[in-house]
Amino acid sequence: MNVPVAILFLAVGLVLLWKCADFLVAGAVGLAEQLGVSRLVVGLTVVAMGTSAPEVAASIAAVVRGIGDVAIGNVYGSNIANLALVGGDSGVDTSYAGAGRHYPARDTCDDICGSAALACACE
Repeated sequence: MNVPVAILFLAVGLVLLWKCADFLVAGAVGLAEQLGVSRLVVGLTVVAMGTSAPEVAASIAAVVRGIGDVAIGNVYGSNIANLALVGGDSGVDTSYAGAGRHYPARDTCDDICGSAALACACE
């Protein structure tokens, strides 16, 4: 495959990924509102699935093509990145609370759960 075609495929893939993610989130929020589920629950569950959907698709495509190493690397890489972002977010939130600003209790619970997940993953 030549470079211009690869760049075109990359651009089209990124646009499709962006728009499909928007459709998934809008559908999840709409369904949750129809069922009377709070936006917090949607954000913590269904939308979290939407952020992982591209990783799952890439892993499935790699396995189908017989490139299992890519699928395993994708799983490890995404988990390391997610844990690093949770750890970084917890650090930012702690400095925010330490500056005397209001810090919602819900965010404290999120940070504790994220820190516990990070601790479990590091063992």
